[in-house]
Amino acid sequence: MKKTISLLAFILLCGCSQKTELPDGPVTFASRLSDLTNTLRLATGQSGTMLMSSSYDKTGGNADSRNFQGIDSDGNYILADLKGSGCLTRLWFTGIPDTTRINFYFDEESSPRLSVTVTEMKNGSRIPFIKPLCAEPSGAVISYVPLPYAKRLKVTASPDKEGFYYYQINYTALPPCTPVVSFFLPLNDRQMQQLTETCRIWEHTETLYTIDTKDVAAVTVPAGEETVLFSSNESGLIKEWALSVNDGNGDLPVQLPSRLVLKMYWDGDNKPSVHVPLSDFFCNPLRPREFTTALLARIDGTYHSRLPMPFRRGARITLTNQSKEPATVCFNALQTPLPKSSVYYFHSAWNQSMRRGRPFQLTQISGNGYFVGTSLLEYATIRPSWNILEGDEVFVIDRNVKNSFYGTGLEDYFNGGWYYSGGTYLMPLSGVVERSAIKTAQYRFHLDAPIRFKKQFAASFEFGDGNTSSGYFAGTAYWYQAKLAAVPNLPPVTARQRPKDPLEQQAFMCEIFETERRQNSQEAIALCREYAEKYPGTADAKIFLLRAVAYQAYLHPEQAAQLILDEPGMLSEQATLLKEFYADPKAALISAHVNGIYTLYLDGTPLLQGNNMTMQQTALTALPPGTHTLTMRVQWTKPDNWINVHLRTHTTNLWSDTTWECAQNPDTVEWNACVFRGFLPKMSCIRFEPNAMVYTQHHPLIGPQSGWDALGKTCWFRKIFEIRGVKENEQLSEKQL
Repeated sequence: MKKTISLLAFILLCGCSQKTELPDGPVTFASRLSDLTNTLRLATGQSGTMLMSSSYDKTGGNADSRNFQGIDSDGNYILADLKGSGCLTRLWFTGIPDTTRINFYFDEESSPRLSVTVTEMKNGSRIPFIKPLCAEPSGAVISYVPLPYAKRLKVTASPDKEGFYYYQINYTALPPCTPVVSFFLPLNDRQMQQLTETCRIWEHTETLYTIDTKDVAAVTVPAGEETVLFSSNESGLIKEWALSVNDGNGDLPVQLPSRLVLKMYWDGDNKPSVHVPLSDFFCNPLRPREFTTALLARIDGTYHSRLPMPFRRGARITLTNQSKEPATVCFNALQTPLPKSSVYYFHSAWNQSMRRGRPFQLTQISGNGYFVGTSLLEYATIRPSWNILEGDEVFVIDRNVKNSFYGTGLEDYFNGGWYYSGGTYLMPLSGVVERSAIKTAQYRFHLDAPIRFKKQFAASFEFGDGNTSSGYFAGTAYWYQAKLAAVPNLPPVTARQRPKDPLEQQAFMCEIFETERRQNSQEAIALCREYAEKYPGTADAKIFLLRAVAYQAYLHPEQAAQLILDEPGMLSEQATLLKEFYADPKAALISAHVNGIYTLYLDGTPLLQGNNMTMQQTALTALPPGTHTLTMRVQWTKPDNWINVHLRTHTTNLWSDTTWECAQNPDTVEWNACVFRGFLPKMSCIRFEPNAMVYTQHHPLIGPQSGWDALGKTCWFRKIFEIRGVKENEQLSEKQL
């Protein structure tokens, strides 16, 4: 009772009206941490206005770096100066040197209350910037550590003329009467406990999902028909639901989810508030993929949703089968009573565009509500170029340009950088589920701070820098509104057919690499079979069928001899290598993929040679127990120089990484550590010859220190390693990769 009276007195002293939206209690570090997993709050409205300070080019060009808000008296770059009460909810940056110090000045203080280096943020080694709330997922550093402030928060970075300083800072500006407890160190026991708990949940978001479809009766949906998944004539809130789908034989064809359509109706309305393909609703626009977020997931083949869906006078959820074959579905929902506070209705809509010269309009909403996220697919078509990712997101709130979001690049909005140079990644609020040559599928949810609008909200993405790219966009928007609103009708399935990806065949290995980085052999097998089905009879299709078998042999070495088949030509050569490897407990497979002219030596004996950046070479040899040395001589013939070497025995799995050494002369006594050079695919390298050597090319690329990789120069690499004796029944597990 005392807390209620003091809060009411605080409101009256501020002169606030009763209609002012305020949180249930004071905004604190602990309460904002809790918000990072609490999806139910989306159903009852949000206080404050979500805004962004970024380094975008205010002239409308593509020079989105080093555009600061000012420079302070100490010469530091001002990234944001947030006045009034609020909470910083997201910090994203890339191209800032590791030694740079990020400073946070709270409430008019002259010295930073919090100061952290870029290295500390990358490593997640400095409280409160710890993993997984602070990470470097794919080319950029991202932090979702909430930093509430009562009066003001100024964020600066120490100067470095060589740094690019691309950055985005999202924050929620709160109503003047909002009680806020500014962030302060050291954390007390309660704050530390909440930080630990939030990090634990973010590391294991699958534990947020509590229901499945195992004990639910299956329903067959004939081709061209619709079935009701959920129906109610009362009030309530769908807290969570799960849906499993197959073709009746237990399989899920690649295209089936895109031809199943979700529709949701609230309070007896005859027009749907949700009208989206099932695949796109669950961030799987290209094919079924496993992923887990704090709001949506696909776990062990079952789709899950934690987006709260309230209704006052009934609800109906349907699934329409627009494919040519019947589908079998199982649906389960967890319903709770309707909250007594104000209710906001869930909405979702899908849109696509192939129109060059103007932005892709994701959604345009009229009314009072808040935007909570998007799932987006895009790829270049005519004259394919990575430029399509140079387009910015532009979010306009209530037609107010001052409160608009203007981003610094498409992948930046989704928490990546440099065209997702670190490959695919899956995090609780953002991720990249597909990445190939100039084709990406990604998602981002604003659970940290939903974007509030009172009259109108418009979200669009540029078609590359200046809308100059030719390509395809398809996106799903998720939002809540105080009043029901009909969403645009979904085009028929024939109108949703996507244009052909001109690089699909050439870059299919890129998709394999990304799947292997997620250590998901089953998805890799499905990809290989998908290619073979799509391009039957081709030489590449045969190799991918062998690769699918090679994954099975990798998972079940005891069955390898029966699994691996003979095929003519090169396929026979690769099948023979695999058969001989599994037949000999002392055998070793050594593979090399290098951007230059190279010779690979094992214990001083030449083993592999190559001069084709698109092709990996593999040799079979024997390695007795003991100490061995891999050495490679490389002459650089192209820019962006790197090597990729993989060794596999029945007891050892070794790949090139920064523990390898390099030198300009093999006889030197001083060898230097190698440096990380990214992952495949790279901007300059997207075409790779298919092969059957699984889990060999997805590892980090390495290179020499700067200056040793000039064209025409020669560099040496080496790795000294031990081979253990073969133990009975010892096998490599997928997790060891």
